[in-house]
Amino acid sequence: MKKQSFLYLALTAALALAPAAQAQLTINDANASLDINGVQPSVSDPVAHTVMINTAQPGTLDIHVSSGSNANVGVIMLASPLSITGPQLLVPWGDSIDIGGPNFASVSLVLDGVGGTANTLLDPFARTNGTGDFNLVSTLPTFLANAADPSVAIQCIVEDPTASPMFDNTEAGDMVFAVGAVTTSYTLNDDGSVQHPLITPINLGGMVFSDVFMNSNGFITFVAGSNDFSETMGEFFNGWNTAGNAGVALAYSDLNRGGTTSGATYDVLEAPSGLVECQFNNQNWWGPQTSAGNFKAVFNDPAQPAGTVILDLSGLTPDPANTDDFIVGVTDGDDAAISGLGTDTDLSDGANTGFVNALAGGGYSSLNAMDSVGELFSSALAGPMGANPPATLTFLELGLGFNWFIF
Repeated sequence: MKKQSFLYLALTAALALAPAAQAQLTINDANASLDINGVQPSVSDPVAHTVMINTAQPGTLDIHVSSGSNANVGVIMLASPLSITGPQLLVPWGDSIDIGGPNFASVSLVLDGVGGTANTLLDPFARTNGTGDFNLVSTLPTFLANAADPSVAIQCIVEDPTASPMFDNTEAGDMVFAVGAVTTSYTLNDDGSVQHPLITPINLGGMVFSDVFMNSNGFITFVAGSNDFSETMGEFFNGWNTAGNAGVALAYSDLNRGGTTSGATYDVLEAPSGLVECQFNNQNWWGPQTSAGNFKAVFNDPAQPAGTVILDLSGLTPDPANTDDFIVGVTDGDDAAISGLGTDTDLSDGANTGFVNALAGGGYSSLNAMDSVGELFSSALAGPMGANPPATLTFLELGLGFNWFIF
């Protein structure tokens, strides 16, 4: 009763405080840590602590809490249907409640291993064992993925006899339920763009981004969208006229006359493994208004080093009228000629064979970090478009930041 009363009074007192002043979400520590199906939320998603849960494979949910060296201590589990947007309430022991809204709005008590006030059947078991571990394991029905809002955010408060007061918060985790991959499809106006919030952040060249911008003219950006349609290497290297606007050009050109009526779609596929595909489907060349086919960029491939991106151009259809130039490449968005930082490597050789020749010679290797690499494919060559780009280009990140081996 004393512990229950203390916790109640502590949290009630916290409500009198302004919403948490700290800017960062609470992070796991040695005496209070949370992982979900073996994934630490702050590692999966440093910004919003999202963890994708595949309800079909393996079909189970394992919420694990560790109290470190403190064995046999109580665990309080809180849950909310709201996505995690930031610290909501500063608690007296120095952490924050990061789920729900301000002042405990939309927060439910799931388990109370301290005061026994949540579930008379389960509360007695809401304690860590002799090794400081508590696991809540359940089987997940697939219908969770089809719910109107298939996500639940959780956070735990763990008894900590070494702390004063005697509690410690785990980090929060936002569980998003899905059966297999989740695909979000967009249509765009002519020269339009859309900002897509990611379930799992994309690592591109060592930079981590929680959102991606799909731009209607065949390129992806990560800082800001762009209506650019003029396919120049200068604009590509300079982040489409937004400094630091890292991006990937798949077929950066003037595409999809008619916008939303062109039939083109911009699709973001997010897999439970963290893999993300940014797809350009049913694309059309501006000049002849004929099909440009389908192409995509693949990020977070578990089989590749972190920061790698694969440009899949195998579905790109050449322009039979030879009227549309386009650019292929990856840029850090920081024009080296302006900033004096990094390198801008223009493989354009006037013959549409820059990437082709680099790959034929065993691959391209960056000489320095922050290397933007691209090629302008000219429509003026005999062709169509002379030599087409390779079917796939893998930009393998070597660990120094936009430092590539391309093959």
